[in-house]
This record gives sequence, C-alpha cells and structure tokens, in this order.
Amino acid sequence: MKRIGLTQRVERVPAHGERRDCLDQRWGRLLASRGFVPVPLSNVVDDVRRYLEALGLHGVILTGGDHIGSPDGAGPSAPERDRFERELLALCSARGLPVLGVCRGAQMLCLFHGGRLRRVAGHVARRHAVTREGGELPAPVGRVVRHWPARFEVNSYHSLTLLPGPSSRCIPLARADDGSVEALGHVELPQLGILWHPEREDPFAEGPLDVIQALF
Repeated sequence: MKRIGLTQRVERVPAHGERRDCLDQRWGRLLASRGFVPVPLSNVVDDVRRYLEALGLHGVILTGGDHIGSPDGAGPSAPERDRFERELLALCSARGLPVLGVCRGAQMLCLFHGGRLRRVAGHVARRHAVTREGGELPAPVGRVVRHWPARFEVNSYHSLTLLPGPSSRCIPLARADDGSVEALGHVELPQLGILWHPEREDPFAEGPLDVIQALF
C-alpha cells in the first residue's frame, strides 16, 4: 500500500502553552477508503531530507488551514509550517514525487513556483461551478484533468485565489465564473493544486472532486 504524507495545520493552545500540529480526521478516512496509508507529517522536523527518506513516502498532500506568511497572505501565519512545506516541496520537486495541494496547499504551490495570490470575495463556505481549462500536462496530472468534465461544482472555503503568472511553470486548470483560478498544475512535475476540499465531501465524492486516486 502506498504511503501518502499529509502536512498539518498549526493550532495555538495558550491555556496549555502549546502549538499543536492538527489534521482533520476526514483525511485519514478518505485516504484509507482509496487504499492508501495516511502519514501525518510534523512541522518541526529540522532535517526534512532525512525525514522524507525515512518515511519512504509515495506522495504528499499539502492540506488546508493556516495563512501563509507572505505579503499576499491574510491573518496570522504558521512560520514553522511555511518553512517545512517549502523544504518539502523542494525535495518533492527534485525527486519527482507527486504532490497535491488543497486550498492553502494550492496557494503554497502557486507561491513556491513563482506565482502570486489575490483576495477574492464570495468563496467562503459555499458551493459554486468551475469551468475546466488548460493545456497538455504530463501524467499523472494530465490524466487527472482529462477526467474532469467541462463544467462541474465544487465546495469553497478560501479568501485567496491563485495567480500562476507567465514565469511560474504552472498553468490554470479550472476557473470560477468570476474568473478566479480554482486549480493549477505544473507543466513538468506531477504537482496539482485545487482550492476545493475532497475530504469535506459527504459522502466522499467520485469524479472531479476526488483527484487522489488518479494522482497517486
């Protein structure tokens, strides 16, 4: 069974003087239902290279939660998570390891590859339609996108949208009706970012909302 690493949000618990790595339990259920082994990842590992080698992961999911510490971000950030995910992305990119970025994870992918973020209104706690776009991409990202219909509905919990930019090596794959980018893919690497949450579908959805099986 393939082991999929899951990055975690940072929860601050002042009453206990703790900063906790946390993960929605639905991620474990979703991955297990697709035949994968979920592996939660610590944000405070110093030697990320050795950590990744020891775990022997077959893919990585950058999950949601937290704001990214950048001029494009909003609200308090989690610097330890930012550092860990950037190092993790650099290693995954060098090794060709598949990466799925979900919501904040898609934003991190966009920034890591030279893109920007932009504030967007009307995308929090609602569903809306998106339209597929984009050119040819390498497998497995290309295989995922080919299964998307021309238009489909997604859940939405974000206030920042993606701006890949001409030099980012990522291209838009889906847009909302207001023109904001809802998904992007790298033109060479097996890396896909989506702003919707497959783990929050009840029941877990098949088709375009669930990209996990095809990507990993």
